Amino acid sequence: MNLMLLCKDAFAPGKPLFYVGCCLLLAALVCVIVYVLVRKPKFASAPEEGPEALINRVGVVTETVDGDAGTGLVRVCDEEWAARSVYTDDVLEEGTQVTVVALEGVKLIVRPV
Repeated sequence: MNLMLLCKDAFAPGKPLFYVGCCLLLAALVCVIVYVLVRKPKFASAPEEGPEALINRVGVVTETVDGDAGTGLVRVCDEEWAARSVYTDDVLEEGTQVTVVALEGVKLIVRPV
């Protein structure tokens, strides 16, 4: 019982332990606030960036894509990319809509829509 009275008196306002306790409580609160603001939410999806974001996008052939020669150009997302067809015997004429199925270096692998 004497210990309770001693602890109660030690944490009374104006006593040093009262201020230490307040500082510790404030530091813990600041740590929680910083953690909440800085951490990346688990439910947020990563922004799509880079060439990998082009996969499954639809584009238009701007220069004939010859699957056998592996040549051609495709416009996807307002950018022009070198492209080749999935199948070597495909020839995709200008204006054909294509879907990007893969990325091979800096060349898109496409198939007709």
